[in-house]
Amino acid sequence: KTNFFLHKNISKMTEEETACVRNLGPKQIRRRKIIGTTGLILTLLTCYFNRNSSPVYKLLTFFPLLMTGIGFFQANAKVCVVFAANGVQNMDTQKNERIRDDAIKEKLRQVARSIWIKTITLSVVGTFVAYKFL
Repeated sequence: KTNFFLHKNISKMTEEETACVRNLGPKQIRRRKIIGTTGLILTLLTCYFNRNSSPVYKLLTFFPLLMTGIGFFQANAKVCVVFAANGVQNMDTQKNERIRDDAIKEKLRQVARSIWIKTITLSVVGTFVAYKFL
């Protein structure tokens, strides 16, 4: 089962169609949601246990927030940042499939960059809040 959009020329796609370019299947998306949920739980635990500790320890909140953001943002976009960087997809097959269309690879890389920007922003802002207010 392959992604329908991999067989179309991206330059001829509408804006709505390009928004649907993805490199993850349903099982892979579920994995990213589990990663995001695990990161969220670790973030809450980190905040709870570091609320009265040294400010330096509060900076540790960055890492579970990073895990939370990368998991949920990838699941939402249906794009894996590592797969995008390597030009592959996994639509729930046993192994990754190479993407041949350069325009689709570029679109996936753009989405991956936006995922990283959102993730790092979430992590920095969340860590700042934890540092200042816990």
